[in-house]
Amino acid sequence: MGATLADVRKILVHSASTTAQIFAGATTALVPITTQALAARSTHIEAQAALALSIGVGAFLAAVLSSTILETRLTSKFSQPLSYVPRWSTVAGLVGCAGILLSLLTPIGLILGTPLVMTSLALGRTHGVIAHRWKSESHAGLAMLAGSLGALLLMFFSWQLGIILLTFGTIFAIVIRAAGQPTKLVSSPPRSAYAKVAFETTVTASVPLVLNVLVFALLTNPEAVAFRMLLSVLGVLQPLLGFLRTRLLVSRSPSLIAALSSASLAALLCIVVAHLLGLFTFVLGSAWGQVSTATLVAACLWKVASIPPTVPFSELRRGGYLDALLRLRILTSILFITAGTVSLWLVHSLFGTFVALCITEAVCAVIYFVVAARVSDRSQQKDPL
Repeated sequence: MGATLADVRKILVHSASTTAQIFAGATTALVPITTQALAARSTHIEAQAALALSIGVGAFLAAVLSSTILETRLTSKFSQPLSYVPRWSTVAGLVGCAGILLSLLTPIGLILGTPLVMTSLALGRTHGVIAHRWKSESHAGLAMLAGSLGALLLMFFSWQLGIILLTFGTIFAIVIRAAGQPTKLVSSPPRSAYAKVAFETTVTASVPLVLNVLVFALLTNPEAVAFRMLLSVLGVLQPLLGFLRTRLLVSRSPSLIAALSSASLAALLCIVVAHLLGLFTFVLGSAWGQVSTATLVAACLWKVASIPPTVPFSELRRGGYLDALLRLRILTSILFITAGTVSLWLVHSLFGTFVALCITEAVCAVIYFVVAARVSDRSQQKDPL
């Protein structure tokens, strides 16, 4: 009986820690949404467009740096410590917070500060997942939730107070994630591993950034802002996928795949319902009017199609097949950029772009599974035991 109770307690603690980490990641994704909502009430459309582009840059930097600096260490069992929080990322995050506060005087502060904050939060978040720091992650998540939701409520009365509350919530999250964590490395993977992961992630993360630039070039400013807003809203789902990927890089977990896939579908359904109720138009302003229900559904289907490839991707990187993964990432990135460019050029609409991305994602999923299966077969042939 005692063993049974101990097992139940272990399961409950594990579930609570997983939920806390996913919650913290979801609140981190609120930062770009909140800054865009604040900008919609404090700046003109040109500044909002510049902010949308800077958020794209922030998402790119966050993905590349967190993968290169921290996830690369998971490819080698000799990495000591397994994860850490670089001091420069904490400093960059605090400088970014100062920039957001500066936006009380000029929009340039928000435009320059937001990418720094996004990068710092991403590194701290990835470290928290790898190191299982669910208590500090829950504290950071609560601070971000209070700061973001408080800012969204206050902006209807005073956008200045909203910016202040968002900034202090973000500062707390950055500091609590870095407090007492390793900042020095004892041993690391070879530089070639860092280079391969950096190049692979750069190629993949450049896809949404390139699409951002194309949308700015080929569509109107309101459509470009709406495109970035839509990516930011869908970014609430990214912590689920990011947590799944990071945990799968450590070890296989079919139960986690099933649980987080179901949670992702539920989150996307909530997004569609919120759109139908007019919540996003109310919070994000008139620019969201460029997002039709059909466009949102197509974007959600694109995200659904991005879930399955997480499994073969994690298996390839966890197994150290970095060369195969690099070639795979280059191929799929070329397909995405080509599909996005052609759809924007021919259809000239957000709906057509997301339909093209959805179809491409489904094709890429098939390619990922085929490549992973072939690599696995070759590995078993070399080492049948």
